[in-house]
Amino acid sequence: MAERAIPNFSYGIPTKDKILEAAVKLFAVNGYNAVSMRDIADAVGIAQGSSYNHYKGKEEILEAVMLSFEQKYKCYFEWLVSENAKAETLEEVMDNMFAELLKVRDLSVYYGISLLMKEQFNSEPARKRLFKLIYEDSINWIQADFDRLMAKGVIPQGDSKTAASILMWCVLAGNDMRINESMGVKLPIDCTRMYAGLKVFLTTALRAGTLPAPGVCD
Repeated sequence: MAERAIPNFSYGIPTKDKILEAAVKLFAVNGYNAVSMRDIADAVGIAQGSSYNHYKGKEEILEAVMLSFEQKYKCYFEWLVSENAKAETLEEVMDNMFAELLKVRDLSVYYGISLLMKEQFNSEPARKRLFKLIYEDSINWIQADFDRLMAKGVIPQGDSKTAASILMWCVLAGNDMRINESMGVKLPIDCTRMYAGLKVFLTTALRAGTLPAPGVCD
């Protein structure tokens, strides 16, 4: 017997927001160029013509999707910076970054990251947002936390930029796994176990001094 689908009770969500929710998932999974206005309208459950009452076309929807994601992502990182300012150990910093992100239930954040990763090669606005939010801001914020702990002597001196980058790339990998998991894909690796291994790796590498000294890789 086929499993019954869980009904969607999101009646209170304005149609304009439903279009964004559907679009970010479709864009992230299939790629922007592979998605039509009809696909978005069908996912929302409205006539294709009705979608044009809210957005002029796909380009406007894409821009709205990226703006919405950027706002949510910045809110998350504002919380993260605040929490990490109170962290006294490397494990606390990493838990705030990785473990808490795995608990996020608003999958639009995951879809937004995946969308930027895919569309960086096709869209200049997507590429600029990706580099600003992920490769610059996020890694710099994490690096600042590593530097603070190094300055306090909690962890040995090392290449904090490399450590921050490794953590960020693992977060991105976890992001894609969460998306696949939400689509019913059986994952070949458990995110929690991956993260546990990452904590051991980074902690051991820093304590053993196997990460290069600051400036060596500049």
